[in-house]
Amino acid sequence: MPIALQTLQKAIELNGVAVEQIHKAFEIGRIAAVYPDAFEPKSAVKGDGETGFEQLLARRSDFLIYYQSVRFARRYRKRIEQFANSAAVAGLPVEQRESLCRSVVVSLFKLMSYKDEYEVARLHSDTAFREQLA
Repeated sequence: MPIALQTLQKAIELNGVAVEQIHKAFEIGRIAAVYPDAFEPKSAVKGDGETGFEQLLARRSDFLIYYQSVRFARRYRKRIEQFANSAAVAGLPVEQRESLCRSVVVSLFKLMSYKDEYEVARLHSDTAFREQLA
């Protein structure tokens, strides 16, 4: 049964329980439905070996290209490389360095891919996005 987005949002607000968190979870679910490869199981992000560092970085870089631009994704990769080089120069043990780098990959991605009103406006100006909504 098709239900308008505004109707679902209003229902969440009328429920009055954890409104902001439910709105965020709903938006994340909508993105995950369209771009399932942009998200990984939590265990893979934590570094259980299921996803290598380069795969983790590549997947997030690809998402940032779509999200903003190739230039934006390059900025992301450059910051990760700078951090990795600094960690190597600092002489941290390999395991600690890898763990820190994975954390930076995940955290910087979250910071750079935060959806705000400008991103929502950009999506609504994308004809493919509007066609998908229709």
